[in-house]
Amino acid sequence: MCSEVPNTHRFNVSFNMDDKAYALPPSSRVLVTGANGYLASQIIDLLLSRGYLVRGQVRQHRQWLDEHFKGKYGDLFESVILSELDDREGIAPLLDDVAGVILVVWELSWYRSGNGAGLTIVRQWTCPLKMTRPSSRKQ
Repeated sequence: MCSEVPNTHRFNVSFNMDDKAYALPPSSRVLVTGANGYLASQIIDLLLSRGYLVRGQVRQHRQWLDEHFKGKYGDLFESVILSELDDREGIAPLLDDVAGVILVVWELSWYRSGNGAGLTIVRQWTCPLKMTRPSSRKQ
């Protein structure tokens, strides 16, 4: 189920993950969208610290992201570029070997005033999704 993050200018991000309440066991691969955003990067850091393999989706290459997470966690993290989430052909390979997806999205609103144009964050959503896909491997 998606959770709305309150519309504030400051975020106090904390996650309570009881070791016995995991939907996916550590060492599972999780895809996190918007990996270079503040909230998504905090989620990624938590997942990596708990032993998950994380594939972080970004719209364009972010060197600092790779340097930060690979420097701290090694090969547990990989970034992948997908400029549009509705690109069905592009997203398919990102889902290979993925056990779950955490969709982090922003709803933005543009406005115009006498002082020019601006951007307001209307809502931010996080949606943890558990994936089940039939195995393509023959038993």
